[in-house]
Amino acid sequence: MPAPDADTLADLEQRLSWQAATPKPRLVISASALHLYHECPRRFRYLWQLRLRDPGASPDPLAAREQEGADRLGAADLGTLAHQVLAGLDFAGLRGNPDAWSLPASLQSLALADQRDLERFVQTALESDLGAEIAAAERVESEVSFSLRIGDEPNWLEGRIDLLCRGKDGPLIVDWKTDRVAPESLREHAERYHPQLWAYRAALREEGDAEPRTDLFFLRLGERVQVEPQAGNEADVAAVFRGIRAELLDVTGPHRGCVECPFKSHCRHAKQAEGNFDAYKMIEPTPAPYRPSGD
Repeated sequence: MPAPDADTLADLEQRLSWQAATPKPRLVISASALHLYHECPRRFRYLWQLRLRDPGASPDPLAAREQEGADRLGAADLGTLAHQVLAGLDFAGLRGNPDAWSLPASLQSLALADQRDLERFVQTALESDLGAEIAAAERVESEVSFSLRIGDEPNWLEGRIDLLCRGKDGPLIVDWKTDRVAPESLREHAERYHPQLWAYRAALREEGDAEPRTDLFFLRLGERVQVEPQAGNEADVAAVFRGIRAELLDVTGPHRGCVECPFKSHCRHAKQAEGNFDAYKMIEPTPAPYRPSGD
């Protein structure tokens, strides 16, 4: 084959330089999607790329429950309502008198067990040492929106901080969790939220705030876990965006979330794990290039 002439080479160089200069499309994900990708890239694909509906979560849990004729709420929907209730809670006014709070009328049609769960979450938060710190804070904000650019590419992370309070010890970020987790696994479980909490801290720093503390509060256990920043957190978040752009959207084997995943009927890994949860529950998801497999 003859070598290309000068004109052909010049044309190729022009095309390649044009392609290199083509800007990448803007990629925006939420902080919850960031955590979801870390847990399972394939489930991220189902929810965020294919836009499948998660049977365990609804934008409007009450309307979905009525429409579907369900008795109990799913775990995700219960968590959504718990966050809504806690966002409107007056910690300072209720501190020392938690019995003054009652479930909003709009939630009193829920199944009795769901009502009891929500009431217990509120009582646990109010009576905790964290509740006391929130009540004493000079300023308390709930559902604080943020938008954070990641790296030099048009990658954006957006979300809402559950609660931000400012007091004598500086800013404090609180993330409420309704996760079901065994007490002996609490610290390990909390560590999985490092990238998400890094994003919250970075967003506040962008606004000129002092370095905040970041606490997870597990409402089912009444346990507060402070999560310290780690050196690799920013790199972990950047890796998620690279993975999404490169379509690294599969997992190579079963992991701890497979058994309870609402998409397990679509995934061979969950099918493998379902009958042998003890063997797989401690295996973490490992990203691998997504290839359609018909499973």
